[in-house]
Amino acid sequence: MEKVNQQIPQGNYVLLNSPNSKGERCIYLRYFVDGKYVKRSTDIWIDEDDWDGDRQEVKGRNRYAARINNYLSTLYDRIRTQMLDMRVRVTYESLSALLLGKKRKADPDSAIEEQGLVEYAHKVNDLFYRSNKYGYTTWYNKKKYIEAFERFNTHYLKGPKPTFDNIKVSIFDEYVRYRFDVLKNVSKEGINKTLVPLYAALEYAARNGDIDQKTIAPIVNNYLITRETKYKDDTSGEEKVKYLTPDQMIYFHDYCKGLRSRHARDIMDMFFFSFYACGLRCSDIITLEWKHIDFARKILKKVQVKTKRMHDVDIPLGDGAMEILERWKRYNYNDRFVFNRLPEDFDTGNERQLFMARNAKDKGINRTLATISRNAGLPITVTMHVARHSFAVMSINNGMSVYMLSKLLGHSSTVATEKTYAQFLKEKVKDDVKSILDFKM
Repeated sequence: MEKVNQQIPQGNYVLLNSPNSKGERCIYLRYFVDGKYVKRSTDIWIDEDDWDGDRQEVKGRNRYAARINNYLSTLYDRIRTQMLDMRVRVTYESLSALLLGKKRKADPDSAIEEQGLVEYAHKVNDLFYRSNKYGYTTWYNKKKYIEAFERFNTHYLKGPKPTFDNIKVSIFDEYVRYRFDVLKNVSKEGINKTLVPLYAALEYAARNGDIDQKTIAPIVNNYLITRETKYKDDTSGEEKVKYLTPDQMIYFHDYCKGLRSRHARDIMDMFFFSFYACGLRCSDIITLEWKHIDFARKILKKVQVKTKRMHDVDIPLGDGAMEILERWKRYNYNDRFVFNRLPEDFDTGNERQLFMARNAKDKGINRTLATISRNAGLPITVTMHVARHSFAVMSINNGMSVYMLSKLLGHSSTVATEKTYAQFLKEKVKDDVKSILDFKM
């Protein structure tokens, strides 16, 4: 633990960034703390003539002046309060060690394998709550789910208490049967929820290097299927997956080489990078930072914006992805964000601000893609998600397992992958069976 300098921030609001297309500039809060200035974007853009620098407020002639000024005052006060209330800073790593009670390896009695899953799950749940990964209600519900598993361990489990040394799928199969037969649970969704904090503890242990990923792989996706997958020949009433075939993708790539607009070429780089990076979501493209790229190993490691978790496998980057990254490195647009969609000091931890920025960026990117694909004469309107779907469909057609595809796409389970790409899985099964039946003795 380290003492925090309890100096109250002294700051002011300034207009930074170059004017946008409307001639507006962004309001930043700049405050001095711990011996240096910190800049924080408010994500509010106004006409420079509407800003009163002396009074640190928007002039009354702006129709939103009162609302903006009130927000600016509230923001500054909130930061001051946070600084006053903060007494001790605990790093994430030290908090993890504190809550999980990890001892030195020199102590043979401290082996992680000997820790009970229930105790570990409680500690991980507490850790995530204290590090603001979720709120009190979620923490409380997960606590109750872990306690229910604990009662199962005490009164019904036939065998030793689950530890990291003897963990296996059959323990959770027994627990599911217990919930059906003893507790008379009828909701598969409800039973799946009780498994979430237990699987989360196993995944945390694997990410922390305390247990082998191969050990937990068959366990953490062992959820009940909540609905039967229905295959229909007529999909007109269902949401269709829009994708480009390999030939269409090659044609689109060649077409885009002739684009004159620098903005359009930048957007197309993002689209093709998504495809090359195993279907990376648009939100993760926008928030991709240089620190997420391991150039030597040609892999990508990043916490997903949608799921708030790391991919279960490293994302490999092929030659196409690396060529784009090397080119953007030479552009030197932004020292932090790869594709320069966000200012360098953008606070990605501010969920509201991130949501607003993503929403605006998504719409602008997809509008550009729609125009380019229409001009190219493609049969579908291209969006960023088309790159993701194209990667998935090509992977299925090339024989990739649903399990591995689910990991690369960052889905929470294989159920989500199967549901999204059911029609293509059906066609793949038909082709595989046909090739077997056509085999001549």
